[in-house]
Amino acid sequence: MKKIAASICEIVHDYHRGNVKFDTDHVIKWSKQFQEDQQFILEELLHLLKQGVYISEAKARKLLIRQIDKLAEHFKYKNTVDFLKHVEFLSMQKKYKSQSALLEILDEELSEAHGIRLKDCGSKSKKYALYIDDVLATGGTVFNDCTKWLEVKNENGVTNYDKVINEEKIFIVSCFCKHSWGCYNVKWRLKYQFNNDAIMGRIKFQAAYTIQNHPTGDGQIFNHAYPISQDQSKAVLDFIKNLKADRDEKFAFRNINLPKKEEFFSSKANRIRFENIILNKGVELLNGVNELEENQRPLGMTNPTRKTLGTGTIFFTWRNISNTTPVVFWWEVQGSNWYPLFKLDNRGIY
Repeated sequence: MKKIAASICEIVHDYHRGNVKFDTDHVIKWSKQFQEDQQFILEELLHLLKQGVYISEAKARKLLIRQIDKLAEHFKYKNTVDFLKHVEFLSMQKKYKSQSALLEILDEELSEAHGIRLKDCGSKSKKYALYIDDVLATGGTVFNDCTKWLEVKNENGVTNYDKVINEEKIFIVSCFCKHSWGCYNVKWRLKYQFNNDAIMGRIKFQAAYTIQNHPTGDGQIFNHAYPISQDQSKAVLDFIKNLKADRDEKFAFRNINLPKKEEFFSSKANRIRFENIILNKGVELLNGVNELEENQRPLGMTNPTRKTLGTGTIFFTWRNISNTTPVVFWWEVQGSNWYPLFKLDNRGIY
């Protein structure tokens, strides 16, 4: 078991939130809470981590530059610097969120790779508005920030929305990871916000990794935690039943026949076992709280109107994991003895 824990630490070597050293003792202490399933949880987690769901700081730095270079190529610029002279980088999130940290890193990497700083970008025009973040999960943050930016008017009373619709400006959301359902939700909500179908195709999305989780999408591989309804415990069924949410209950559980081919977990059977273990443990943890926030779910925070078990994100970065990941990874509340694998900064803050 120590060997498995050591292999996990090799991948997650630079996670640094909180004052706990991410070493084998830390990993084993977390896994012991699963009792007889301890070794299985570690083995399956190691398998998932090998699928590229952890972004170290070194990898993040490379990805940020690679994604900028790809955009320059996509929009047919001679080189990245020429492209950047027409790009404004948006800084819209609060300082404790990921965006500020990523922009600081990008500034360093652009200087190293291309000899240009963020302050010098957009010197010729601001045709491209680039919004950078680590994870687009439910899409709520991106929708709110996108709407706020689209509604901004210039000195002549022309909004960014008008410019985007007329293709004078291009709005780009670039993430390490995006959920296909969350991405669709952003587009769908913008359509109704501005009463125009065209806006759905105007916002561009770029991601190094995609979680294919749209429940009605053809060919989705469901590379997230999404349990089936069969043989669920009474505790799980009661949790769903007692939710005040009133939307999407039909999507609370995965169709047992999907995905058509298991490409994420080590096997179909192991997927079911892993999902059920973390789901039941998550319900147990949430049931130990006197009063839950409306968006709290055992498989990670989600839109509070959804009668589902959570977003189920299986994706982590070196600086702070999304609270849309299952709670067994990060739960740490007063009155609970649960020991988290990932200390989570700004837990529950939006």
